[in-house]
Amino acid sequence: MNVFWNIAPIFVVILIGYLGRRWGLIPLGFVGPANRVVFYIGIPSLLLKAIMGAPLREILNPSLLACFVISPPLVWLFALAFLHWGRISKGRARGSFLQGAVHGNLGYVGLAVTLYVLGEEGIRLAGVVIGFLIITQNVLGVLSLTLYSEEASRKRVSVSLITNPIIIACFSGLLISCLGLPVPEPAARTLHILGGMALPTALLIIGANLSLPQIRGEIGAIVSLAALKLFLLPLVGLALANLFLHPSPLEKGVIISLLGAPTATVTSIMAGEMGGDAGLASGAVTFTLLLSMLTYTFWFTWHIPPSL
Repeated sequence: MNVFWNIAPIFVVILIGYLGRRWGLIPLGFVGPANRVVFYIGIPSLLLKAIMGAPLREILNPSLLACFVISPPLVWLFALAFLHWGRISKGRARGSFLQGAVHGNLGYVGLAVTLYVLGEEGIRLAGVVIGFLIITQNVLGVLSLTLYSEEASRKRVSVSLITNPIIIACFSGLLISCLGLPVPEPAARTLHILGGMALPTALLIIGANLSLPQIRGEIGAIVSLAALKLFLLPLVGLALANLFLHPSPLEKGVIISLLGAPTATVTSIMAGEMGGDAGLASGAVTFTLLLSMLTYTFWFTWHIPPSL
């Protein structure tokens, strides 16, 4: 597998989104509605179709699931310890630092890398675990901002977590698969069409939302955060998998795709809502996204055989 050439087109589409926004081809009025269509319709359709037809007894491994649920809290605790001897003194910045170190962009970047590098099998496996990982990282995100903020709106974030369409789609697909419920062919085809638009549109939106000047403000904290998110988190996940699971190349690939995803865009939104440092969060989103092209290439080259 030529990893770089599989990953590069993802970032080319992101670049097109960035240039399209700067050149006026993608107007600001398009980005918000398109983002809602992707989040509420496209990605849930993609995951629902993949999971409901998956042979769960063959691909659902409790040990693999545990790797995804345990790795983020371990890295979060390390990041918390790092803050005590690091140079991040502002409480608001500390909360956003903790959140950004474990809260990855699973729906847009993680799934895109999974699909375009690992294929449909990768999406099926990712769909089984991603709901649990989304819950884990959101709980850690709320805890991070709550620790260092007096403005936390925990109720609002908790409601958004419960009503998250990606989580609902994942667990609906698991239920359909476990019960063996038949899915009418027209419904499956509709989900296929809707899911097909999700990731290309998501990548354009990511590019359109890039903000390069935000990186310069807190460069030291952002680089440290990126090291935790893009290197330590996937390393811990792979280490746990190798220790307890003896993972297949596909399972390693999904660990890399999801745990190695750059910091999620929603972290800057949550920082604004819960009294975090929105500037640090936005800078981390952009920096980790740009760096992830190299880190994904590194992880896949190191761990995944060319024959996959």
